[in-house]
Amino acid sequence: MTTIKQDEQHIIETMNRDIELAKQIRKLSKSALLELSVYLNDFFAQNSENGEIDGLVLGYIPTKQQIRNIGDLISEFDDEDVPHYSEMQTLVDMLKETYRNNNGAYLQAVIGLVLMKLLRDVTDLQGRTAGEEEKSEVKYLFGGGGQFENKMTQHEAIKLPPKNTRNIDNGNGTLESINYYNTVDVINHIHKRVTDTIKQDATQQEFTAMIGSMAIKQAVVSKEDVAHTHAKRVISQDVTGDFERLGADYMRAYRTASAEWDSALKYAIAKQLKIKTAIIINEMLPCNFCLTRINREMDVEIAVSYVPQHPSCRCEVRLVDGNGDVFDDVDPE
Repeated sequence: MTTIKQDEQHIIETMNRDIELAKQIRKLSKSALLELSVYLNDFFAQNSENGEIDGLVLGYIPTKQQIRNIGDLISEFDDEDVPHYSEMQTLVDMLKETYRNNNGAYLQAVIGLVLMKLLRDVTDLQGRTAGEEEKSEVKYLFGGGGQFENKMTQHEAIKLPPKNTRNIDNGNGTLESINYYNTVDVINHIHKRVTDTIKQDATQQEFTAMIGSMAIKQAVVSKEDVAHTHAKRVISQDVTGDFERLGADYMRAYRTASAEWDSALKYAIAKQLKIKTAIIINEMLPCNFCLTRINREMDVEIAVSYVPQHPSCRCEVRLVDGNGDVFDDVDPE
């Protein structure tokens, strides 16, 4: 049986993994914002006179330099980079076909390709993190001292949940597709803000301020969000900048999909070991929405349908044996 020390260490590892993933996503987002800023400022410099840009330039044909810019961005996508899901491939192909039409389409392509690169890099990062998380969870449950040690090998357990279980909204969307649609929303929002600013015959100062409003603020740490005696740092929900909001969306989607995977794992274990009952626990300070279901015995099928109950949910299903004992309960020693 797992000891309290092992259980607390597992919780800390989970929180630290979230924190590190959030930091890396923020780093990627800042890099993407910097790259986009360079392209947008270059566009203003090429198309303005006396520190002011005329809204009519949106209908002009892109310059040779702008066409080279798109070529540079496209060159960073090869067949392996363009994703396994068709939506991103379709968008990249569309941007490659339309960017020569006018400057409005050129700006859409620049913004879209920069953000698609960000999406690609975040997807790769989340995939690596998910792999680490899955191995850690299986080791925790089936390794030395784990709750299910000797009931199943770690090698058998890691194969239990099907690969499509990293879904969100009860299976209505994969992590990749949710990330994609969140990214497209931000692409469209940024494009509208950029073109609206240009249509108003913006000055250099106004254009720079518009770019600055996309910036990323430092995430806020809540002192009240505590798991046991360990501070739990979270991504702030107070998001304003486009890139900050997108980073928070990426993190929220990952945590939701992570909970989906963990529930799928517990359901697969229950089915394999013929366990019928489960409870829901939360050792990271449950929200009021989930509190009513904590520590109540229910059918395994019902329990896994409740977790996750909302985005970023960190509740967990724990299985109950035939004697009414919780498999994942910890030994105080």
